[in-house]
Amino acid sequence: MRNPLATADVMTRDRFFKTGDIAIRDSEGFYTIVDRKKELIKYKGSQVPPAELEALLVTNPEVVDAAVIGIYSTEQETELPRAYIVPAAGLASFETPDSKAAFEKKIMEWITSQVAQHKRLRGGVVAIDVVPKSAAGKILRRELRERVKQETGLDPLTGLPVKAKAKL
Repeated sequence: MRNPLATADVMTRDRFFKTGDIAIRDSEGFYTIVDRKKELIKYKGSQVPPAELEALLVTNPEVVDAAVIGIYSTEQETELPRAYIVPAAGLASFETPDSKAAFEKKIMEWITSQVAQHKRLRGGVVAIDVVPKSAAGKILRRELRERVKQETGLDPLTGLPVKAKAKL
């Protein structure tokens, strides 16, 4: 029943449990989750690899680039995969917000027909101008999470309201 080697593998030297989340500690001793060590989305206990969904999205001729992140849903108490896509025709090709929404819905329905049920983009599809990337070409998922915070006022990792930073 007790496995000291397995326990040692999931604990840090200072006795923290390794969750795969990266956190910072503020001056008051509160922790804030800021990133993930591994890029996996956990939807109701199933693992969803963002890279797999991104690779599939770019096979659609109407999509030139894609990034997928998990956003936490307090209603469903789980992460939901959300895709940010760059339309082949560009954002300027949408004449109205409704035409953009119709395109996003079309891509979401297309990918739903291509993937297992737990990999569906339940967090939605959002068309953007460009996927943020590092100089090495790695997707900057934290920038997309910041975008979610700005758009919704909610932390995408916890689903909780974002606290305003105090001005000094």
